Amino acid sequence: MNYSKTWLCVATAASLFIHTHLVCAQAIRWQQMNGPFGGNIAALITGENGTLLAGTTVGVFRSPDGGINWQPSVQGLPIIPVATLRLLPNGDILAGTFGAGIFISTDNGQSWHIHSAGLTSQFIIAMTLDAAGNAFAGSQTDGVFKFDPESQSWQRSNAGLTDPAVSALASDVLGNLFAGTRNSGVFRSIDGGHSWQPFNNGLPTRSIAALAVTATNELLAGTFGEGVFRTSSLSGNWSLVSTDLQNSFILNIAPDSAGALFVGTRKGVMRSIDNGLTWQTVNTGLNVRNVLALNADSQQGLFAGAQLGGVFKSSDAGDSWEPVNRGLSNTDVLAVTETTDGTLFAGSFVGGVFRSEDSGLNWQAANQGLSCPCALSLLVTPTGALLAATAEGLFKSTNNGRTWSVVGGTATFNQRPTIANQPQRPQAGRLALLQQAALPLAVSLSANITTLALNSQGRIFAGTFGSGVLISDDDGESWQSTPASLPNPFVTALAVNGRDDVFVGTLDGVSRSVDAGAHWENINAGLATLDINDFTFAEDNTAFVATNGSGVCRLVPEATSWVQANTGLDNLPVLSLAMSFGDGLLAGTTGGGIFQSFNRGGTWSPVNTGLGSDTILSLFVSGEGMLFAGSNGSGIFRSVRLTTTVSSPPASVPNRFDLSQNYPNPFNPETRITFDLPTTTEVTLAVYNLLGQEIVTLVDEQLPAGQKTIRWDGKDRFGRGVASGVYVYKLETGEFSQVRKMTLLR
Repeated sequence: MNYSKTWLCVATAASLFIHTHLVCAQAIRWQQMNGPFGGNIAALITGENGTLLAGTTVGVFRSPDGGINWQPSVQGLPIIPVATLRLLPNGDILAGTFGAGIFISTDNGQSWHIHSAGLTSQFIIAMTLDAAGNAFAGSQTDGVFKFDPESQSWQRSNAGLTDPAVSALASDVLGNLFAGTRNSGVFRSIDGGHSWQPFNNGLPTRSIAALAVTATNELLAGTFGEGVFRTSSLSGNWSLVSTDLQNSFILNIAPDSAGALFVGTRKGVMRSIDNGLTWQTVNTGLNVRNVLALNADSQQGLFAGAQLGGVFKSSDAGDSWEPVNRGLSNTDVLAVTETTDGTLFAGSFVGGVFRSEDSGLNWQAANQGLSCPCALSLLVTPTGALLAATAEGLFKSTNNGRTWSVVGGTATFNQRPTIANQPQRPQAGRLALLQQAALPLAVSLSANITTLALNSQGRIFAGTFGSGVLISDDDGESWQSTPASLPNPFVTALAVNGRDDVFVGTLDGVSRSVDAGAHWENINAGLATLDINDFTFAEDNTAFVATNGSGVCRLVPEATSWVQANTGLDNLPVLSLAMSFGDGLLAGTTGGGIFQSFNRGGTWSPVNTGLGSDTILSLFVSGEGMLFAGSNGSGIFRSVRLTTTVSSPPASVPNRFDLSQNYPNPFNPETRITFDLPTTTEVTLAVYNLLGQEIVTLVDEQLPAGQKTIRWDGKDRFGRGVASGVYVYKLETGEFSQVRKMTLLR
């Protein structure tokens, strides 16, 4: 027998997990990859010595070299969205967060301390300084706060402010303060914030997104959908700046020292050099959508922070842009997959899709044609195309991620449940983390696709948040609902095991279909919580489910009740699961990093060496056997292999012949086939096409009793790669014969 193309792992332990650990045990050490970089940037300021600071969905990053390189500024600052930054006259920096109040740095952003005494709202959207240097903070729920140096605390300053949802703050040299609100327009204070009056004469909209004061002391107001308006800081008589910006969503306004005006919009950056009379789009090189932050104060250039793409720099006043994101690992990686040629793809909540052609070492954005930066799930189809599930529908790429186009019909995927029918979202888990990140970005997750899966017959399943499970039998081009409706239409997890059973996690627990969605059954017995995050399967189709409140649970084939499998998991919410042939069962958690089990979840141990994140949203095993961990805010980590030696336990011989379903299935580029031999016997294991023609013989010899695992690399007897399709593998001994099917996806 030629072992150059196949290998045999003789296992004598009762459990495949145990014997895999014994023969091929690996210690796991992690290394952060070079990307994906970018993500969401909500604030940009210049600190002392020209240091740039960026407020992101996972805290603050700082760059001492004009954006060439970035480092996270995490000391004392929790992993939380930072919506606003403000430099104080003494060089200290304030960071307003979305959920944890205000923090202060006294060392140019290197470390942070809580600075929230007196705040009754922890959701800080805007900050400004008045002409006397007093600090003001605008909150989402409780209006304006003023910092009192004597008491070292914030005090509410809301008399006359009838709308507590403050979205923008500004001040002028005359001592006037201005507050923009979500629903009631602009308010002005002429007494240091003690009292406020409406300041809306001539302003046709009351939804304010941004405020700025020009060098000539004019007040500019950017609105949600009506463009930019101007007034003198004394009169309060507003007028439309220019019809060039009419009906535009203005997210940020930044006058520069030369008198030019820049606005960040949902379509990039626009510039005016004639005090706002005319505007032109200046997006060359700026391949992003929502520009949430602008910094025109740096002597090193003009900087734009985007919802999709991170930070961009212009050295010619906006005429051209280039990304400056190295080290800006502000990305939440929700999914990783691999195409037939070994190209890796990562889906990010605030960065879209990224591609790596060097085994994950370096990542580049691959978003051309994607209208939404939120990629929740990725799938390689039977034809080798790539599907990306986003918050704005389903997109497909047939050229390895270079371009994308909408498929499936937007009406199918973008219908949203009515407010009355929307459930309370889980308080933990993947969707809760995503919703927390989405709030300051105005991204909706109320319906749309949450996850994708594929069975061995080429049927694609799409789990939606509000429309149940949809199916496609034509490579994702058209979709229909499953014949039977799910008990709950809000899908949080979806997976298919080796025998094509479909497992679905919803807000009501787990449902299973053994007939490709024709019928569903609830299987919640044994689950202590119904908040489901992920599934994975052993080679014998034992199912494992990741939950928020009860860790990992296990369901053996044909059983109807889950068994807790949590010893050592420390009661942590589990967000992601993966099965690795050499590394057992892996669980990504909230707050505890990654745990590993070699005994089907019986016991767990942390494996976090080198892991720079304690929250793992996704786990993936590549065709080369490398492990990838997608983190919440730190990009992607890849395993570095360290071989260890483990002694063998007493042998255990199977009591019957059995041929297991191959794993993984569908597969690319290789799969593993396991079978049990109760006695020493002559064995033949061969692969056939559906016409009955033999492709390759994997085993043809006498083997001793035990459990055996064979790898097939998708090649025929001549070493040539075979085409995508369904294949049959057959085990024969002197007294036993069994056949199973498997699917190869190129």
